[in-house]
Amino acid sequence: MLRVALLAALAGRSSGDYYSDMGLRRDASASAIKSAYREAAKRDHPDKNPGDPDAAERFRRVARAYETLGDAEKRRLYDVYGE
Repeated sequence: MLRVALLAALAGRSSGDYYSDMGLRRDASASAIKSAYREAAKRDHPDKNPGDPDAAERFRRVARAYETLGDAEKRRLYDVYGE
């Protein structure tokens, strides 16, 4: 699963799933979500990748995923209804 998320991130395509975008399993803990976000945000931040035109989109996708998965109520709704 992590490999799929990394390949999708490298290709600049969203997998369509917030968990996959962040390289997480659906049963990830809150601390694992936070850790995955910090790692992905550092890796994909546009300032760290000035020559990569897809970096900003990857960063926005990870930020959107963390905004949902980092909040318990939003995560519950996402798990039930999806995006």
